[in-house]
Amino acid sequence: MPNLPSSFSEIRAMLDDPASARGGSMSLREGSPEMDYMVARSTLTMPETGLHELKHGFQHLVELLALEPDDEEMLSLLDRYASLAGNLDALLPPPTGERYYAIEAIRARQLVAAGQLGQGVDLLGQVNGAKPGLRYLDAWALDWLEPSGRIESLPVSVVLPALATAMQSLAEAKRMTPKRIRHAERWARLAERVLAVHGQAGDPQLAANLDMLVLGLFRRAGLYEEGLRLAHEADRQRPTWNTIMAIGLIERARERFVEAEEAFAQGHQRDPSDIATFLETGDMWILGEQWTRARGYYEQVLARQPGHPWAEPSQLWCQWRERSSSRFPDDAMPPRFMELLRAGNGRANGLADSFRAFRGYVPEPSDATANTLRQVFEKLPPGDEGGSLQLTLSDVEGPSNQTCLALARPNVKLDVTYQNIARPDPREPIAPITHRLWSREGEHLVSAVAPPGEETHGAIARLAWRRFDQQETWAAASQLAESMTRSIGKEAAAAQLLATIPHPPALPEGVDVFQWVPHCQLAATFTLAQLDGHEGDWESSTSRAALFSLLHGPVDWSREYAVVALDSLVRDRPIIALDLHRAFTVVDEGRPNSGACPWEHTLLTTWAQLPFLYDEERDALWKRVDALD
Repeated sequence: MPNLPSSFSEIRAMLDDPASARGGSMSLREGSPEMDYMVARSTLTMPETGLHELKHGFQHLVELLALEPDDEEMLSLLDRYASLAGNLDALLPPPTGERYYAIEAIRARQLVAAGQLGQGVDLLGQVNGAKPGLRYLDAWALDWLEPSGRIESLPVSVVLPALATAMQSLAEAKRMTPKRIRHAERWARLAERVLAVHGQAGDPQLAANLDMLVLGLFRRAGLYEEGLRLAHEADRQRPTWNTIMAIGLIERARERFVEAEEAFAQGHQRDPSDIATFLETGDMWILGEQWTRARGYYEQVLARQPGHPWAEPSQLWCQWRERSSSRFPDDAMPPRFMELLRAGNGRANGLADSFRAFRGYVPEPSDATANTLRQVFEKLPPGDEGGSLQLTLSDVEGPSNQTCLALARPNVKLDVTYQNIARPDPREPIAPITHRLWSREGEHLVSAVAPPGEETHGAIARLAWRRFDQQETWAAASQLAESMTRSIGKEAAAAQLLATIPHPPALPEGVDVFQWVPHCQLAATFTLAQLDGHEGDWESSTSRAALFSLLHGPVDWSREYAVVALDSLVRDRPIIALDLHRAFTVVDEGRPNSGACPWEHTLLTTWAQLPFLYDEERDALWKRVDALD
């Protein structure tokens, strides 16, 4: 095995008890969170720690806080640095010359601690604006601003940019986790307080800006009824393009498309020169798959602005969809759309996500057993009395094939013979695992767990039945994870969800079993990934134990779905990246020496995009992806 970086748990154990680690060694890579943690903590325990050493350790700590600004251990370390230095100001470089976002975030905390709330909020907003995707505002600024009178005391020139930056960091409610939705609601309530203070100041532009922020934040938070009431009230008092557009956007979010179209039409009447009303309406009808209706709105934009970078690919997409129901580009696809796609047009790439596996669709399994069973099902109609199916395979394949057969043709018995057993044996785990879902029965794998309860089956079936969109399905799974954790606890929830892998919900009538089972298993892994709410110690988490059991367990389709779930998780928590690097290395080294590996492409592409890899590691992975392609 290559020299892999040490884990947080290994580093923590060594720092907590140096005597027990005597004679051992640590492997750390420059610039990684693990290196930052090691330096930040060890600096505090050095026999003679002067200001110079504290400044060095402090630099590493601020890198960790940039990744997880609400982590209790990291904030506790920050307090210890402040105590040893006398004040964090002593560790901060002067605010001149080139300024670094992670340092400026800490400076913002210091300004607020010194009673300079406005300056601190303004600076933190600048930091978040310069580095989109950071979580400082949610983690820190909400707590600074929420006490009574705080946000009301600040000048509107400070508050408006902070609220705008917060809103830009939020997706629509159906694409956010419960934690993010709660943050959005808190921002909406703060904006409402600002509107109450400054909305009647007699400045029409200020009132319009505040309306836009308040109503936008209520929509992002999913507070549709309340947001709509506020929008209609604002539109009665000070009717503007902003207020009527807010009504349209809320109605669109509620999927009341006719009402939204009427509001957008009124918006165009209020400002006939604005094209946003056409774009918003066209985007809405694309969501509703009303291709001709949507195309008409984009053509109105193109008549005013030929080659518009959003309208042109959207109009071409609608043209294609009017002619073709193909999942992938076919002869009906306008060549111009593909030109825009290759040129990197953002809208074209967003629409083309529907072509991308695990972004816009869930691919069906393609192993030999699945292909053979498809042929058998064509000849064996549902309701057949059954019988026995004998199948000879060159190599062992995933037991989820038998799961599909049991769902689709419960009276048919599958008898599989393997001509070769690869090394290592694909029927055995490749590393120690917490949950064993499959056990050996002779030469075959059978379920080692009882089916889950009806409530879990029903919840996973509802998730699997949704139109698959990675972000929306991920968000819906996070809501299920929170609900199950609250009702039965994380460990029980994990056991129930894992049991749906070998025991998926009943097959709905008219649905292809090779579509249904992958959707169910992916829904379960997405939910498992979020049982810990995207926070806390990852290495001891319920989610990690469950997903690594699928990743390192016997070869099955669910291994690929675990990779996809971990990919979604690391995008939100980059601090776990090197732990996934270690786990993926185990999978790669445990690759069977014969037989197909349907999960390999997904593993390699996910692995190559992890943060904190060395350039040579990343390059080697992409070369392997190119070879597979």
